[in-house]
Amino acid sequence: VAKVLNIEVGDRVTKICVSEKNKKSYSISNSFLMQTPVGAVRDGQIIAIDVMALALREALVKNNVSGVKNVTFTLSSTKVASREVMLPPVKDNRIKDVVETNKSDYFPVDMSGYCIAHTLLERVESGDHPGCRVQVTAAPRPLLEGYAALAEAAGLLLDAIDYCGNSQYQVLQSLPG
Repeated sequence: VAKVLNIEVGDRVTKICVSEKNKKSYSISNSFLMQTPVGAVRDGQIIAIDVMALALREALVKNNVSGVKNVTFTLSSTKVASREVMLPPVKDNRIKDVVETNKSDYFPVDMSGYCIAHTLLERVESGDHPGCRVQVTAAPRPLLEGYAALAEAAGLLLDAIDYCGNSQYQVLQSLPG
């Protein structure tokens, strides 16, 4: 059973849960909130890495999950942008190249300081416009680097960084209607 910390660092409150993978499903074995140290985070960006890492380590010990080392952070920041785009029909291994080539069309800013991620939502085979529906997300590199530094300072192994908009999208997609 693989345990993973799932952490959403907020400006005031940090949400933490431990998920466990059992075959093909996940279950939550522990969850709790901690107060984010004042001034440690601003709009999702970690400002005081050492202060936040100390508070995080203490919360993990207090809640008996200090043995779990793998972490997935979920970003909640107005600095992250997400767009759904329609690409022409391309193979899965070409989607990344198409997204990278057209990223400045999706986000009309200087993209040199951003990391781009994508998720294939659906292949549209029929109709007038076949193609690939893709969710594209752009996050500033310093924002992501702050989470990598926080994981290291807290003694954790960074598995992934997700975006709260993606999490919300996945939940809404699973609802009927």
